[in-house]
Amino acid sequence: MDTIKAIDSAIQDVIDDFHKAPGKYFTEEDVRWRLTQKIEAALLPAADIKVSDGMTSLVHTEFPTPFKCLMGERSFKVTDEGKRGHFDIVILNSEIAKRCELDLLRSQDYSEFNLAIRNNKMRPFFLDCAIELKLFRTAKGSKWTKSAGETDAQYALQTVSKLDATLKNTGDAKQFAKRGIVLLFDNRIWAKDEDSKPGRDQFLKRMKSTDWKSHPSLSCIWVTIKNTLKSPSFN
Repeated sequence: MDTIKAIDSAIQDVIDDFHKAPGKYFTEEDVRWRLTQKIEAALLPAADIKVSDGMTSLVHTEFPTPFKCLMGERSFKVTDEGKRGHFDIVILNSEIAKRCELDLLRSQDYSEFNLAIRNNKMRPFFLDCAIELKLFRTAKGSKWTKSAGETDAQYALQTVSKLDATLKNTGDAKQFAKRGIVLLFDNRIWAKDEDSKPGRDQFLKRMKSTDWKSHPSLSCIWVTIKNTLKSPSFN
């Protein structure tokens, strides 16, 4: 099973559907539900696996991070003083998952889970992929201003920082995921083009300021109602 190909195919299916009918997507949960279903379908017949004490799916949502962090004011910092965050969607590494019990796979016990990481039970990667989602939207008649574009970019880059920490050596959580993807869906279907340009320009300016080449395992995709822009193109 080519997990990477299955994930990429599912993402492209959702992007194509978003371009055809952006009105289907009211909330981030709409995007997450549809993408989860597409990934599971692309992984068949290997979407469900047998673990040491039962069965589970390779695909899960709201999966806790292997570290604690602070995320106030659209910032991000790994710290023992914070709380665990969550990934919108994760795809488990099947070979590692098969060796674990369900309680460990759920990752609800922070101490137990990190002990397993320190004991190399999760090597080389516990997750094949971690995915973060954002859906940007405005009310009818509202403008996407320069300040709004800056704020949206800060939220987007916050998720990039979270995934970057997951992919790099971060204390006991090193090598936790093989790949990270940030998906940004822009559903401002009611905003007029002339009103949206200042916000769009500011958003792109902030995204281009990130050195995407330094994140080889991390990709970011910005999907508008007409176009798709991927992280290498931000540079």
